[in-house]
Amino acid sequence: MPEPPNHCKKLRQRSIWQTTRQWVKKKSKVKAEHSSSPRTDLAGGSPGGYDMSIKQLRLFVGTWNVAGILPTENRVMQEWLGSHETADIYVIGFQEIVPLSPGNVLVNDDKGVSAKKWDDLINKALNESCRNSSYFFSCSSNESETFCTRRNSSITTPSSPCSFDGSWFYTCDEDDSSSSSSGDGNGRRHSSADESCSLTWTPPTSLNPVSKGCLLSSNIMPSILSPEFIQIASKQLVGLFVSVWIRRDLYRHVRAVDVSTVSCGIMGYFGNKGSVSVSLSLYETNFCFICSHLKSGDRSSDILRRNSDVDSILRRTRFNRTKRLAALNLPKTILGHDRIIWFGDLNYRITLPSKDLKSLVFKKDWTNLLEKDQLLNELGNGGVLEGWIEGPICFPPTYKFLPHSDVYVLMHHPHPQTAAQKRAPAWCDRILWYGKGLKQLQYTSNSNLQQSDHRPVSAIFVAEVEFTMTKSPLIQDGYLNSNQFPAIWRQII
Repeated sequence: MPEPPNHCKKLRQRSIWQTTRQWVKKKSKVKAEHSSSPRTDLAGGSPGGYDMSIKQLRLFVGTWNVAGILPTENRVMQEWLGSHETADIYVIGFQEIVPLSPGNVLVNDDKGVSAKKWDDLINKALNESCRNSSYFFSCSSNESETFCTRRNSSITTPSSPCSFDGSWFYTCDEDDSSSSSSGDGNGRRHSSADESCSLTWTPPTSLNPVSKGCLLSSNIMPSILSPEFIQIASKQLVGLFVSVWIRRDLYRHVRAVDVSTVSCGIMGYFGNKGSVSVSLSLYETNFCFICSHLKSGDRSSDILRRNSDVDSILRRTRFNRTKRLAALNLPKTILGHDRIIWFGDLNYRITLPSKDLKSLVFKKDWTNLLEKDQLLNELGNGGVLEGWIEGPICFPPTYKFLPHSDVYVLMHHPHPQTAAQKRAPAWCDRILWYGKGLKQLQYTSNSNLQQSDHRPVSAIFVAEVEFTMTKSPLIQDGYLNSNQFPAIWRQII
């Protein structure tokens, strides 16, 4: 009997372990080549085989001065966050989550208790609706499929319902443990070592469809296994507090989360006034969110003090970048980012005599009142935040109300005696942005939330996010394309 060809001999002698090891080695090499390509080679039509594409994500930004009052009902945050269409990212900023007493300003008597309570309320507002979802099944045609996603300890649903046959398979490629900012002002999240695992999940018998050709609604799996939104940053500076949440299927694309705080209060260094800024990278785009509480006051000199606070925040905000992230060339300052949003209680007032101001408020003549708005005038003449943009204001002044009422303090006291009674209505709570790639869809206040002397203000943006795509059939979004697996296996053998 003739001897088989040499290449057949080698094939027989190779063990399955050797073959698997070579395949893993090849996968790692392909992935490393993708991740090490410089950003300049990612432009469309580049010789490296990568293209830059654009995703559009919905971004919710909200600000609320809560006057040191913690809501007693969960419905407060549900009323605010649930009044808009669901977004992909939620950035929520508060001012005065604790009373600005000497104890809280100097020695932090609160010790983070209020921030944790607000985080719990946000979590319930964003995720409770998913956990309470009903199960709906509808018939589909012929085949049932299994879909694959890359998640860790959770299953991501596709954008449209997938056929369901009673089992779910998924792989996990990176550690998605959430990261909140630490007490030193730096909150970072990094990808872990590349690990892979697989799991087959079979739902309880009572949840199985009657027939094999049924569809499982795409909003069901998150409610069973994990929250729809994951927190990626949380930071408190005395009364200032910022909490950032992102949709679960976007979480693995977030990296380099960092937080910077600037104190501008008493003597310019205490935290009763100041800012909390959050920097993060999503895909190939850098975001920066600045929540601030500027100096108060109705005098003309207070305008300059607020402008000085803004300049100080822009100058002093710095994001620490570790050596591990040095190669990514991440921005260290606010203006170095691609998408920048500034929000908070900016405290700019209305420059009008009290009598004229009361007359316009009584008539609800917001158009003429806005002409005397200090921030709009400063933006127009370049006194502060030159080049920044604010959307049209189509809501009443958000300050200063009697608590649990829709009546302004100034209108409640015909002959005010104290300084508190003389506080005039103003648009203190604002949201602005800088640069390209952001389009504001909505800018509004919520008049139903009346626990504070301020009304919450929110904006919905469409944010453009850049991400890389490969022309190679072997890689999709930095991972091996499972559809090409048999062909690669044959190349190794």
